[in-house]
Amino acid sequence: MKLNTNFVKGVDSPKIEKASN
Repeated sequence: MKLNTNFVKGVDSPKIEKASN
């Protein structure tokens, strides 16, 4: 999931924050 966040980070910054929580 950590790798997924890296990829999503460039696509949706807010989405990562929610997924991280």
